[in-house]
Formats: sequence, structure tokens, C-alpha cells
Amino acid sequence: MRRGAVNSSAAPRRDRGLCSHSGNLRFAGHTLRSVPVKYVVAAFILLPCISSCTSSSARISPTHDDDASHDPGKAHELTLEALDVIESDSAKAEELLNAALKADLYHGPAHNDLGVLYLRQSRLYEAANEFELARKLMPGNPDPRLNLGLTLEKAGLNERAFDAYNAALEVSPEHIRTIQAIARLTLRTDRKNDRLMGMLEDITLRGETNHWRHWAQDQMSRSKIATGKTSLLRVTTPRTGNTVTSPLRVSGEARGTWFFEANFPVRLLNQDGQEIAIAPAEARGEWMTENFVPFEAVLEFSAPAPGTSGTLVLEKNNPSGLSEQADEFLMPVRFGTTEPGESSAGVSLVQAYFGNHGMAVDAKGDCEAIFPVVRTVPRTQGPARAALEALLAGPTPEEKAQGYFTSIDAGVRVRGLIIKNGVATVDFSEEMERAGDSCRMSAIRAQIDASLRQFPTVQSVRISIVGKTENILQP
Repeated sequence: MRRGAVNSSAAPRRDRGLCSHSGNLRFAGHTLRSVPVKYVVAAFILLPCISSCTSSSARISPTHDDDASHDPGKAHELTLEALDVIESDSAKAEELLNAALKADLYHGPAHNDLGVLYLRQSRLYEAANEFELARKLMPGNPDPRLNLGLTLEKAGLNERAFDAYNAALEVSPEHIRTIQAIARLTLRTDRKNDRLMGMLEDITLRGETNHWRHWAQDQMSRSKIATGKTSLLRVTTPRTGNTVTSPLRVSGEARGTWFFEANFPVRLLNQDGQEIAIAPAEARGEWMTENFVPFEAVLEFSAPAPGTSGTLVLEKNNPSGLSEQADEFLMPVRFGTTEPGESSAGVSLVQAYFGNHGMAVDAKGDCEAIFPVVRTVPRTQGPARAALEALLAGPTPEEKAQGYFTSIDAGVRVRGLIIKNGVATVDFSEEMERAGDSCRMSAIRAQIDASLRQFPTVQSVRISIVGKTENILQP
């Protein structure tokens, strides 16, 4: 898949029915370099008049010739040729797209793809104009509307970006790339609401790439996301959107008011909403309190088809039976045959956690924002050790190109790892002492903690460097 953050309407020759330029919105929120923002904003204020006041083919796009011919076939071929070189030779792509529009001024995909090119060059006003024209020429295609939203978002016009995204959904309500864009902008602008949670759940199940699905899973599981329930109940295992198998261990903490007689019911539903397992979550402490109390439940079930979706339901124990006292916590999951740390066909699957420049919610960065990537490792009796080794190896070149990075220096080694009574104690080599500032130390600790706590046997993590534990990785 080509890298990019916008959607080109012309498809590669091998698959003309698909939009080929889709990605992770990495540019959203970056500051503009080629044009001062205040002038870009001023230009965008005038855009509706400019784009709506045109009435002739000569004025639809003033950058193209008035005597343009009408050869849709040639325009289509030139647009496809431009798409083939848009990544490697932007000047050639621009030349081909202008030639396509000379062949047919009303070829919507050429306008859209020229906008894609301008957007990548931060020529925002020109990009928006092309997307506006493409939108009018392609009334049933959500891509120009999505791309217009991306352009407006990059210009800092968030309200108008939301309008463009919503217009794309009106054309195609299930358009996952638009849903991803709205969810990310909603988080960036701190507008968390019930609609956001539905979109994140949707992305966890059918996100365009694994990276988007992992991103949505992480956002739903982070305590700062307003689920409406995190003030009452927090689930540690599994995480939202995880693949689950039987037996399924569910753990976390809930307010004492969620329990009755030290337990509450946990149910597992298949994709049709049918209950396939139920078990009590038992309190692991004094439950007659308003504070958080640890809990644990184990559900055994006959697994549905691998890859199908399900829902984990943590239901408030309500002995009164009154509807106003009822409550529940819903978590989407997927069914599978392999979980991190379980062996299959001679290998184990583990997760390593890294930062990602494009997925962080806050445009200024979040020190502890980390995202999982899956590693296949040889079958091992110590999957936690394998996960740490994968973490220290860092992101692959492909993952780096997708924005992933690690805060851990090269050369750091694991000197020892012991897991006992739910506590993982890991000792690193002296290279870990070059951690840097407080933000970086927080990021390193978050990476290590998440990479180890993916395993049910690990509830907390202690870190040492060459045996030293005092003030290690403390901001």
C-alpha cells in the first residue's frame, strides 16, 4: 500500500474500483511551512464564494485552458499514469494531471488527484479549490469531501473540516476513512462524546489497516477517553478489540457500588448478540466501599468462528431489579485461536509497544502515547522475555515509515526477568541510564510496562538497571 494521508479517486490499473491513497492522517495538526497560516485562513474564508460563483467551463478552474477539448478516455488514462508516479515524481504527476484536464476539464478524478498533489505540497488553497470542483463533478463519491476536510483541518479550520467530513458520511455513511478522520479530529479537539465511542468501536473492528485498528483499541482503553463508565469500572485484561480465546480471563477494578455480595456478572456475547458464556467477577478485596476494588473472572466457552466479533458485558450487580439502578460496561472483542504468548504452529505471537507520530491524539505530543505492533517469535517458554527483546529491537523499517518510533536507545539489553506473584521484575543493562528528559523517561516506562502487562501473569512491573532500583526512570 502506498503511503499517504489523502484519497485519490483514480485507482491503479490493477484495481480500478478502489481508492489507492489512504493512510494515517499524519499531517493533521502540523504547522504550515510554505504559507503563513493567517493568509491561508483568510483565503479559505473566501473559498465558498469563489467555488460557488463560477458559471462557465472557463471559470470552473482558471488554471486550465479555455479551449479544453472533451476526451474522457484520454483524461482517464492520463490520470492513471499520474497516479503511477505521484509518489516518485510529483512534477511529472502534476504535468499529467493538467494534461488530463486539458483533455477533459470535467474529469472529476483528475481534479481530486491534483488536489492530493497540492495538499502534499501544502498548497492548501489550490488543493481545496480542486477538491471543491471534484466534489461537484463526483456527487456520489465521498473522497473529495474527505480530502477537503483534511485540507481544512491542516489549515486549522476544524469546524469546516467537521462539516466536510459529515458531508462525506452523508454520501457514504459507512466510509471507514472518513470515520477514522472524524474520530481523530474529535480526539484532537477534545470533543469526546457518545458518537466518538461508536466510531472507535467501528474502527477497532473494520479499520482500514492494522495500525488504525490498534490506534482505536488504544484510545478506547486509555483512561482519558470519556466512555461514560471509566469513573466506575476499568478493565485491564482484555483490552478493547483484543482477540480472545477460551478460557478468557477478565480482570480490572470497579467501584464497590458495582458489586453485591462481592461479585457481579460478566457475560460474553457472539456477533449475533447471543450469550455464549457467563461467570461471576469476584472482588479481590473489601467490596463494601465506594473506592475501586480489584476483580477477576474466568469465562469458558466454545469459540465462534475465528475473526468474528463479540461483546464482553460487565454488568452491575443489581439485586433491587430496578431499571434506574441497572448499568453495564460493553467492550468489543474478536474471537480467535491464538492470543499473545500462546503457541501455534511452532511460533508465539507477542506485542511490542512504540510511539507513533501520526497516531498521538494531542498535536503537541503525549509522552505516554504508545501503540502495539504484533511480532511472531519462535516458540518459547518465556513469551514475556520475547516481547521485551522485540521491544528493544525497535520498529521495523516499514513501521518507521508509518510513524512508529521507540524512546529506548539502541544497545540496551535485558539482563534478567523474573515474574512472581503477578509482579514482573526486569533488569536492564547500563545503556538504559541514558534515558534523557522526563518526557522520554515516561515514554520508556510506558513502553516496558505495556509490553509486559499484555500477559495475564503480569499485574505490575518493577524496573532496575544493573540491579539498581532507586529512582529508575522516574520523571
